[in-house]
Amino acid sequence: MMQQPPPLRQVSLSDIAHFESHPTPKILTDYDVEAWRRTTGYQDYGVFLRRLNESVVGHYLPWTSSSPSQVCRRMALSLNALDS
Repeated sequence: MMQQPPPLRQVSLSDIAHFESHPTPKILTDYDVEAWRRTTGYQDYGVFLRRLNESVVGHYLPWTSSSPSQVCRRMALSLNALDS
C-alpha cells in the first residue's frame, strides 16, 4: 500500500498580502527550474498533484451523467479531438 502524502500546507491571505499583485514569469531558464525544485512551493505542488491523483482512485471512465454541464461537454469534445 502506498504511503499517504502529507496534508496540504495552509496559507492564509495575510501571509500572501505582500506578494506582487500580478503574476510575472519567474522560471525562464534551466537554472530557474533547478532553483524552483528546491522551494517549498515546488514541494507543495508535488503534494497537491499526489493528492489529486489519489482522489480519483476507484473512479472509472467513461463517467456518465444524465445532464452534464456545457463546460463538461465541451471539455469532453476537446479531449476526444486530442485523443483522435
